[in-house]
Amino acid sequence: MLEINLDELKNGLPTLTKSVGSFYADAGKYCLLGANHKSGVIFSIEGDNKSEVTLLWNCSQEDLKKFPYTFGDKQEAIEYGATGIAILLVKKIENYDSVERSYKGTGFDYWAGKTENSNEELLFDKKLRLEISGIAEESESNTVQKRVKIKQKQVSISDGTNIPSCVIIVEFGTPFGNISKNGKN
Repeated sequence: MLEINLDELKNGLPTLTKSVGSFYADAGKYCLLGANHKSGVIFSIEGDNKSEVTLLWNCSQEDLKKFPYTFGDKQEAIEYGATGIAILLVKKIENYDSVERSYKGTGFDYWAGKTENSNEELLFDKKLRLEISGIAEESESNTVQKRVKIKQKQVSISDGTNIPSCVIIVEFGTPFGNISKNGKN
């Protein structure tokens, strides 16, 4: 079974700073711990990449005390935590080593791709449009499947790029997620 360690984000990515990676990791830990999950929890994946991964992390007592103050806005914590998990899923499952934040109006959150260093310049190859969303816990009115459909429609405004898209939804209550892709990868 594939293992994903949230603490890997603390190392950053070629296109993501260590501090932002750490922030995403902490938000994910906060959401998972808030749903009474412990490191080693099984995270089921539905959609185009049906599988299971083991989510791992380390958390100090000091962090546990500070998390509620750091993440006072639960919805914001859910979005950042889902972002961290989704970035690791794209890295491990899709084999992309980097992400680049997209700008508002594109219909998606990140570009995913591969980087290479050439003459001290960082070159990033945009291979995938990535839209990420999180849910604390599914309800009758807010399901992962409904969110997938909403986000796929949202991403479709940039279909003219002819670059494949991927919607990843993370649900922290169970926990599980959905990876749905459109176009060729």
